[in-house]
Amino acid sequence: MGNVPQWTLTFNLVTLGILLRTKPFLNNSSTEHTSLPSMVNIDPMVVLNAPLKGISQIWVVESSLSGLALLGGIYLYSPGLAGHAFLGSSIGALSGAAMIGSDFGDIEIGLYGFNSCLTALGVGVFFVHSPRAVLLSTGGAAVTAGLFGALKIIFGDVLMVP
Repeated sequence: MGNVPQWTLTFNLVTLGILLRTKPFLNNSSTEHTSLPSMVNIDPMVVLNAPLKGISQIWVVESSLSGLALLGGIYLYSPGLAGHAFLGSSIGALSGAAMIGSDFGDIEIGLYGFNSCLTALGVGVFFVHSPRAVLLSTGGAAVTAGLFGALKIIFGDVLMVP
């Protein structure tokens, strides 16, 4: 096999199998996208639950209660890291809501929050806690959500395949 780690080969084979099965690049006749509703119609509980669902989506679970439990576990390990996680997921959800044409359903179930949460957690783990680290965490979470939205337009729902 050479210098390729065996998990890389397994991951690539599983990913290619999923892509062959789902055929995401075929022309799909339904291009229905639901845009962001007006701010008057948004339920406040949806806004509060989106960051928690974003945290739970890291473990492929869509539950704000699970997200709260996971955030509590992160808090027991490091309160600062829990702050980074919640901040990152919140910024991801807000960035997704600010993007024109983003699907509000994806924001509501936490898809814009989970990658942003992981980015913020990475900054919280590998950088010394400081105001600059918090700024980097916030900016990284926003850029990650924007990148997810852009790649979702290009590749469609294939980015949601575990």
